[in-house]
Amino acid sequence: DGGFGGEPPPKSVRVRAPEREPDWVVRETTRPEQALLYRLSGAHNPLHADPAIAEKAAKVTEGRPILHGLCTYGYVGRALVREECGGDPARLRSFTGRFSRPVWPGDTLVVRGWREDGRVLVTAGTDEHPEEPVFANSWAEVAR
Repeated sequence: DGGFGGEPPPKSVRVRAPEREPDWVVRETTRPEQALLYRLSGAHNPLHADPAIAEKAAKVTEGRPILHGLCTYGYVGRALVREECGGDPARLRSFTGRFSRPVWPGDTLVVRGWREDGRVLVTAGTDEHPEEPVFANSWAEVAR
């Protein structure tokens, strides 16, 4: 929220998905208990597990615990490895993006990829909230 002083960070490069059908689409449903399982990784933010805390942050969470960003990132990364790397994670050279909306446990993620200018542009949304991406401004570099 700012207030730290100093110069603002540089603007990130904006990447938009092409206005054509994606080269591939991967659709996977997250598990309803997945946010609780991610607590085992050491991420103990109550926003992912405690309905009372999620209710206090209803502006973002719609009053429900949300999935960890790391979990969403993992689903998108797995789709990239499957579709672009032939299942070999060593071929995924870099992968970046921006979380733009929460995902809720049990949502179905829809990951779309476009091969463009030597990299792969990626977006992810959900079937439950198709009007807004949950992961955008994203691309990956893959060893061919």
